[in-house]
Amino acid sequence: MRSIYTLSFQDLKDIQESLGLIYRPKVSSEILNLIYRYPNKEFKFKGHISNKIIHHLKENYSFSLPQVIKKSNSEDGTQKFLIEIRPGKTIECVLIPFKNNYTLCISSQIGCAMNCSFCHTAKQGLQGQLELKDFIHQYIIAKKAARLEKPIRNLVFMGQGEPLHNFENIKSAIRLFSEPEGISIGRSKMTVSTSGYLPGIERFDELGGVNFALSLHAVDPVIRTRLIPINKKYPLEVIDEKINNITLKEKQYIEYEYLLIADLNDQEKHAKDLSDFVKNKKAIVNLIPFNEFPGSPYKRPSKDNVNKFKKYLVANGVRTMLRTTRGEEIMAACGQLNTN
Repeated sequence: MRSIYTLSFQDLKDIQESLGLIYRPKVSSEILNLIYRYPNKEFKFKGHISNKIIHHLKENYSFSLPQVIKKSNSEDGTQKFLIEIRPGKTIECVLIPFKNNYTLCISSQIGCAMNCSFCHTAKQGLQGQLELKDFIHQYIIAKKAARLEKPIRNLVFMGQGEPLHNFENIKSAIRLFSEPEGISIGRSKMTVSTSGYLPGIERFDELGGVNFALSLHAVDPVIRTRLIPINKKYPLEVIDEKINNITLKEKQYIEYEYLLIADLNDQEKHAKDLSDFVKNKKAIVNLIPFNEFPGSPYKRPSKDNVNKFKKYLVANGVRTMLRTTRGEEIMAACGQLNTN
């Protein structure tokens, strides 16, 4: 049975017409509001909504959500959800508070096939692709947890999995997330991160204006291949050419995620390589001090090294942001998600 949490405005138009009713856009909008914007309220359809529509939805759609196996709360307000997305298969998503809103970090696969050595998810391997309903379910579960205290204004496809390795489902999810009559999160508020999966990068413009982030982590090919094995198949110089062709809006930048790892890529020579690489690009570098996990072969660099690295980039004209670690004590920080 199809999930109620996959309905679009067009679907409700089709339903009304298939039932022989006069199409009323207001009815479609009110049903979508009930489903997506106020999920903490019970499904109480208003009297002016046709009984035919109500009966059709109740007979043909599932109103249930997957089970939250565990919810973890961090001292900084970050919440992590372990969700049984399939029988015996789980994923994690993370709700991160900011001043007046939330950012939701969602997963795109059960596990991941990229085998990046810095990422805890890589230990799982790829166990399955998420479908459209699975993306929306993550949002609804987080929305219920937020209890309308703050809106979820930003979505980052940076949880478990390689988003561009699940391209069609990502594309469908972005379309539904951004639908004005439904969830209505602007595409400029969504970011899709990739380790450098070339087939997806070549199609990135199909996602319609969302932000692009590359897990860069090293310019040196030997170091990058050690961290991101797919670099051997799709070298940085090859994907860089494709990235340069991505259509950017006026206020959009290519985001380069750079994980700082002690004694591997955190020295001045690495900062110089990075500075030279992004020179003349419309780019922002997000520096992320490495978040350790059980069995990790790497260590977090000292604060002094992190600050020196950032200072070098800024001095050379690189737009740089230092990512604040959130939810580390509940294993919810970047690179720490794992459901095994």
